[in-house]
Amino acid sequence: MLKKAGFIGALLVGVFTFPSIFASSACAPACPADEACGECYCKYVKYEQRCCYKKRCVEECIPCTKRCCKYVPEKYDVQKCRYVPQYYTVQVQKCRYVPEYYCEQKCRYVPQYHNETYYKTCKKTICEPEYTNVPTYYWKRECKQPCAAPSCPAPKAGCASGRCGG
Repeated sequence: MLKKAGFIGALLVGVFTFPSIFASSACAPACPADEACGECYCKYVKYEQRCCYKKRCVEECIPCTKRCCKYVPEKYDVQKCRYVPQYYTVQVQKCRYVPEYYCEQKCRYVPQYHNETYYKTCKKTICEPEYTNVPTYYWKRECKQPCAAPSCPAPKAGCASGRCGG
């Protein structure tokens, strides 16, 4: 959008800088007293491009990530030992205790990490250039006729009386 506006502004400046295309022709009153007889001045307009910056506020969504933790159950085996009686016979029956190993399953809670995405809204100020064309008017000496004919040349297009915009 910004490039398109800049291109249109540049195009308008190029078109309006040629005074011969958009000149409004007007002759000054008969002959000014301080000028020689037969001088004619025509009024022209020249457009100058001016740039000013406008500020505007926009909201911008920024994705953010946070690390989260939750505790999940985990089963694990624990090896244990217990003494059990063992009977044996050596002429007489006797009993002794011997170790017996076994596994017991237990549960514990362990941390489990994962990333979670959320959006944060931030306000941001943007400065954008805005181009305007400002008209500047000026008089230009158009022609010089001999003193015998103290009037301006025939009016140009759009100048019926020979005096326009004066």
